[in-house]
Amino acid sequence: MMMVVREMKVVMMKIMETQKRTMKIIVRIMKLTEKNLDVMRMKRRGSGNECG
Repeated sequence: MMMVVREMKVVMMKIMETQKRTMKIIVRIMKLTEKNLDVMRMKRRGSGNECG
């Protein structure tokens, strides 16, 4: 019975580690997309000013 509990703890630790990694990746992606969106907005604004 104790062995099963120990294994479960190990599995939980691994899951937590992978979740942390995925969260870091997601945050990185979100930051990148935010930068891209800002660039897109600036470009749109710039082109609008040029045309206007």
